[in-house]
Amino acid sequence: MPRVAQAVASALTQALRIPVGFATTFVKPMLDQSHVEDAFTYVHRNAEKHGVGNDPTHEASSLQALLGLRVAPPGFIPRVRALLPRVHRGQLLKLLGVADLLPAVRVDLLADAAAGAVGLVRLDDTTAGRRARQAAVRLALPTGPLDAVADALGLSERSMRRYRSSESGPTLERIILLRMGHRAALGDRARVDLPPAARGA
Repeated sequence: MPRVAQAVASALTQALRIPVGFATTFVKPMLDQSHVEDAFTYVHRNAEKHGVGNDPTHEASSLQALLGLRVAPPGFIPRVRALLPRVHRGQLLKLLGVADLLPAVRVDLLADAAAGAVGLVRLDDTTAGRRARQAAVRLALPTGPLDAVADALGLSERSMRRYRSSESGPTLERIILLRMGHRAALGDRARVDLPPAARGA
């Protein structure tokens, strides 16, 4: 670990042209279940502990996958359940900043929710991006005006018709609905363009 920190500090020093250093690393092996659970909670509270405000929705953590807000890798959920059997949904929701996750349809949040559901920063032409667009089109069209949905997703009417007639899978649609609901529930707390004080964080 010290060698990794030294390499990162050296790279940052060269890139920023100012000296960068890290405090001495203390490595303590995890010897019991309580330590594993404490470490899990500590890592997910880094934003609160260290004042990092650029990830208010925990996109860079496992919380999204654990709570059904992102497609999880095969076998991920069972592994976490086996290693953290006492960590429950209420604890995860508290770390995420909401009391519950409720589905919602918001055209203004649609593209971001669809991209995040498959682990993308923004919708693109990868297989995952196309799957996310299909799901977004299928769940948004019954409630949103066609032109607004097309504009939000960057699609032509022809593409909209094609995506609407294709199968995307109910699981992915459900994830996108929950992501929109979560983002709507957070409101300004999810806006990285605002300083933490203005977000009510």
